[in-house]
Amino acid sequence: TSWTRPTVMGAPGPSGPLRPSTVSKTAPLSKSNRRRGGGGGRKRTKAVQRPRDDKGKAMKDKDAERSFLAEVQRKAQKRNLEEDNYNFETPVDEHHARALFKQLLEQSGVSNSSTWLEAMKLSCGDPRYLTLLPKYGQRKDAFLAFIAQERKKSREREAESIRATRDNFLLLLNERLKDEKEGLRSLKDCSDSLVSAIEKDPRFTSLPEAERRPFLQSYFQNRDRITRERKRQESKT
Repeated sequence: TSWTRPTVMGAPGPSGPLRPSTVSKTAPLSKSNRRRGGGGGRKRTKAVQRPRDDKGKAMKDKDAERSFLAEVQRKAQKRNLEEDNYNFETPVDEHHARALFKQLLEQSGVSNSSTWLEAMKLSCGDPRYLTLLPKYGQRKDAFLAFIAQERKKSREREAESIRATRDNFLLLLNERLKDEKEGLRSLKDCSDSLVSAIEKDPRFTSLPEAERRPFLQSYFQNRDRITRERKRQESKT
């Protein structure tokens, strides 16, 4: 479909190796590490200055949107681009239109930390902005839903990254310590060469130093418990 730029109006178990799902729960990552992310966290959008009216008073969001749209129209006229043709999918209902509007926000560079003011500034130059959702309230509601959705995705990515870091750390310990003697209480009870090999492994350094001590303590406690449980079962046979 060919579209014309819209006109702007107004302005672990009892036996076997330790399992990632068991030990990892005992060593929560610190707030500082969660802020660092590992694939998660919020992206920061460049700040947008709020427009002011003729009296120098900061505009409210709805008036700011009109100002941004008017600016887009002025720039288009200056470039003699009063009519641009765009091909895009025609929405069949409001639900579909909201989905396409969220897609527009993403394509315009709106991030999970963007304010509504920033989102308006970034996306209002696209002709779909007014066509998909013609009412101001519809556009703002779609934006709020988009932000909530993106922040949820970000939290899920961060949680998955944390789980992967813990699981890889646990796998490293299982690999290196599987043939070691019973009764180990910490890495200090291991040989210097073994400790050196463990500490040089990227899976060891990927877990922040502040998280290693409680994780290792939990690991050796579980290892000792598994050994005692195995001996108890063997004594019954």
